[in-house]
Amino acid sequence: MKTCRKETTTEERNIIIRLKKNGQLVRQIAKVVDRSYSTVPQIIQRYFSIGSVENRKRTGRPATLNDQECRNVLSTVRKAPKLSALKLAAHVAQDLKKTVHAQNIRQVLWKDVKHGSGSVMLWGSMSGQRVEKLVFIDGIMNHKMYLGILKGNISPTVEKLQLGLSWIFQ
Repeated sequence: MKTCRKETTTEERNIIIRLKKNGQLVRQIAKVVDRSYSTVPQIIQRYFSIGSVENRKRTGRPATLNDQECRNVLSTVRKAPKLSALKLAAHVAQDLKKTVHAQNIRQVLWKDVKHGSGSVMLWGSMSGQRVEKLVFIDGIMNHKMYLGILKGNISPTVEKLQLGLSWIFQ
């Protein structure tokens, strides 16, 4: 039995109905079409209740960006994390040659962070004025990586924000 398939094809459903009409048992049909035992009765019941094996019309608006385009957006964000959603949308729209709005970009980022393709680890320096530097961390952070981030970011941030000696590291 195959796993991780979400939807049966129309051809498979037609085969299931044909075998059922020929008097085959559900377990035999399941073995023939290589589907689980529980899937076959659902298809049969649906056929006899609505008289068709065709897919129903999908509801909702189609996605603006496909999976590959979403991965490209995330790659662009990792390369330039300070780009606003508006500028990122313009950049992506130019690359893809189709209309992409800032809200589409926000949805991709929200989906990635909330449900996503793994976790996102960030290190950031911030003050009462603004967030200064965000560093995306790939993989597992050990003490050497953390010290490298601190050495490369604390002094430039303090200088850029003109904090002098009046700052606290937490």
